[in-house]
Amino acid sequence: VIGGQEVVVVDEPGVVYRSADGGVTWTAGASTPPFFDAEDIHFTSLLDGWIAGFASSALYHTNDGGDSWTAASGPAGAYVAIDFEGANGWAANVSGLYYRTVDGGTTWIEEGELPGAINVTDMDFFDPSIGYAVGRWGYAARSDDGGVTWQVLETPNSDDMLTGIHLLGPDELWVS
Repeated sequence: VIGGQEVVVVDEPGVVYRSADGGVTWTAGASTPPFFDAEDIHFTSLLDGWIAGFASSALYHTNDGGDSWTAASGPAGAYVAIDFEGANGWAANVSGLYYRTVDGGTTWIEEGELPGAINVTDMDFFDPSIGYAVGRWGYAARSDDGGVTWQVLETPNSDDMLTGIHLLGPDELWVS
């Protein structure tokens, strides 16, 4: 959800669908990244956004609503999460390896692995500093320095599969 009536979704092969009327009508993007299995998206408007997934190039950018895609240089493999706050962006690999950008995705810096991560499923930032990552077996971690360092958080159950996260505030979040 981008705004009151603007929504963007993606299917597994990477086709982006966008709606400007709250989902009453949908327009499909004209192309998909090659040999791609989509896992996550982050759009700032109906036209400008990123997609993460499984492919030789794991991150793609569009500025025309999915009619064309440009591969990001750097990240490759199985990426399950992507998020942006302004020019700052983060992308997480299923194994916990993550990349960070500070220039809107022009360049990506490999930051290493999230501490204690076995299988990451999602990542979300509230602002350029505060972000969280979640995953299998009750994994949760928090960063307060833009993803440079992470603190593993205790969760109620190490058997839970935490699949999604949405931040309402710096310390207020929903996890599924």
